[in-house]
Amino acid sequence: PKSPSPDIQHPKTHYSNEGRRSKVKGLGKMSAPGSPDLEADVDAKVQVPPNTAKFATLFEPDSFVAEESYYSRVLNAQRHPLVSSFMGLSNDVIAARYCHLHPSTDEKVLLDVLKTPKKYFNWAGVDLFSVTDDNGKKQMIIIETNSCPSGNKSLPMPADFDENNSNYHYLIRNAFWNKAKDLPKESGVLAVVYDKNDMECQAYACALADVAQEKVYLAKWKNDDPNPPAKIEKSRLYVRTEDGKWVGVRAAFRYVTQAPWARIPALTSRTFVFNPIVCCLAGGRNKMCADKAYEFFNHRHFKSGLVVRTPVTIRDVAKREVPIWVKSMGGFAVVKNPYSNAGQGVYTICSMQELDAFMKEDHKYDRFIVQSLVGNSGWSSSIRGKRILP
Repeated sequence: PKSPSPDIQHPKTHYSNEGRRSKVKGLGKMSAPGSPDLEADVDAKVQVPPNTAKFATLFEPDSFVAEESYYSRVLNAQRHPLVSSFMGLSNDVIAARYCHLHPSTDEKVLLDVLKTPKKYFNWAGVDLFSVTDDNGKKQMIIIETNSCPSGNKSLPMPADFDENNSNYHYLIRNAFWNKAKDLPKESGVLAVVYDKNDMECQAYACALADVAQEKVYLAKWKNDDPNPPAKIEKSRLYVRTEDGKWVGVRAAFRYVTQAPWARIPALTSRTFVFNPIVCCLAGGRNKMCADKAYEFFNHRHFKSGLVVRTPVTIRDVAKREVPIWVKSMGGFAVVKNPYSNAGQGVYTICSMQELDAFMKEDHKYDRFIVQSLVGNSGWSSSIRGKRILP
């Protein structure tokens, strides 16, 4: 799909937010625009400053502001027709079209995979590469799965957009709220907890307030914060209000990405957390477990013509073994810390100098995964070991 173009006018280009900001409590404690750690958006007219408050910011219904929820060029862009068409397809149509292109696939099994309700992992994103192998065959491969995916701020809005029907509202309404709406209000408040991506998380809080028609707390919970505005006690999530009181949370939308298991247990019996941390441990943040999951899926479904394609992946590699595996891939490989995300802990090895730099670095973990490097034909891995380090 093409990137949003600023010269393509959206059918609805005027966004009136007059009076809406008065419904957001606690924003005065946020740092001013222009802070060094402000999320980059070079062409944005309105920027969302990082939340540095030591209490949870309160959002009320009708506080969603489009200009503060999307990159500015996205506001006046349209979705590519191919994207709009695909996002409007049902599971049945997707399965039928896929099987038309892949006749060896069992359509009944594919539909069963698509329609089976998920117990824990209800919101996910993946990094996909469109690649061509040495024989000229085109295919998609998956690089990794994400249990707290970002990207809504970069997705142009639908043509019939209104401020109660944004991408954020759609996700909250169809993925989160249909599982949390029956929880009794007296069991606690609603909250969004996060550690990065201020723009999207504020938008999710506003969208949740609109969908639920009640106030929503937004708490930034960084791993190195000695006094965060959120905590877990006796399997329940609490957030701190502006007056210093701790209030229990009945349901929380989670965007805590950096080692979330260090702050939140795998399962919280007294607070519905979406997604639960068990999703991160099972593969959303654990690349070793994710690779095993892909392998198990392929073993289960290969007779039906279904397979998850990934780069060649070697798990549980000790640091001293990394040079051996890099050499076996022709001197081109990607070494990954299995628990990091967002590009952290990823080492692209294309030369002896880069390999030496990796070996000299002190690493937090003892085990790594080594994957074949997928890229230009001149610097991709060769499993036969044809390419030699310069």
